[in-house]
Amino acid sequence: MRRHFTDLTAESTGPAFSRQPTTTGDDGVIYGEAAGKLIFIEYVFSQEDLLAGVSWPAIPLDGLSIPPIDNVHVLHFGTDGSTRGRYTVHMYFLPEDIYLAWDAEPSTL
Repeated sequence: MRRHFTDLTAESTGPAFSRQPTTTGDDGVIYGEAAGKLIFIEYVFSQEDLLAGVSWPAIPLDGLSIPPIDNVHVLHFGTDGSTRGRYTVHMYFLPEDIYLAWDAEPSTL
């Protein structure tokens, strides 16, 4: 997944590192970078959000042009056998076979 960045100075409308459905701008967004390029954005959300069918209509973010999304991963962080915990959705801007093949940091993309 490479390096992750987020703006910790933004005034959050919910839990830290959590993108709320009503949020605008880049509050709660985690950015992924490799070789100096944006390769994904990530939102973290709760089990309750997942059950409610969370949707984030506010893309693109603060004037940042979002490339077309190539693939999406939804991951669960919790105890084994449980659906409780936090979830993340990674929205990648390059094909999965490219970043899964990296053994080391790419010099260019």
